[in-house]
Amino acid sequence: VVVHEIDKQVSALQGFAERGMLEDVQKIAGRLEKTIGGYTVLLSNSTIRETSVSQIVSSVLETNQFRFLDHQIKVYSNRKKVDYTAYLSKAEAIAALTNLIDNSIYWVSKSRTEGRIIYIYITDQIPGYITVAVCDNGSGFKIPPEMAIQPFVTGKPLGTGMGLGLHITHEVMTAMKGQLVIFGKNEFDLPDKAKDLGADWAIVALCFPISK
Repeated sequence: VVVHEIDKQVSALQGFAERGMLEDVQKIAGRLEKTIGGYTVLLSNSTIRETSVSQIVSSVLETNQFRFLDHQIKVYSNRKKVDYTAYLSKAEAIAALTNLIDNSIYWVSKSRTEGRIIYIYITDQIPGYITVAVCDNGSGFKIPPEMAIQPFVTGKPLGTGMGLGLHITHEVMTAMKGQLVIFGKNEFDLPDKAKDLGADWAIVALCFPISK
């Protein structure tokens, strides 16, 4: 993922530079810096401690900003309106959320040619946890939730996925005493805006504990 994203951004940077488009060069350079900085966090060891969940979401969204633009996906989030903390490992939480974002980008891009939406919702509605729900208006899950977290099981076409992403994310969340939960369309209380945008076809949540 790191190599893929940096390669795409460097290519864009080169193109803008050759055309003398200074303003666009500056924008891409800024995004490239955020991408490298965001992924660097994954390489460092981190311990489980009380951490701002909004900061985790902001870090992942900033790192993936270029991908959202590239795939013409509009992203909405309430991260600036809430201030929850939970016990988590920063690097592992970023990796887990990044995996869910990867899945949403894939399915939204595959199922829609326009009107692509991802909604990131932070809430305390599940007792004992602060939850980050990644919701989108893609095609929804093709396999039962209990199967989706099993290793080497995927709803993606042959050759496009190994079926390990959700399994590894599930294991990471369990190690942090949290949960990975896949909700049905009417099983999770989403804001009216998310429902109006149709971002309730797939709802996958990371539930981080609020106590050790």
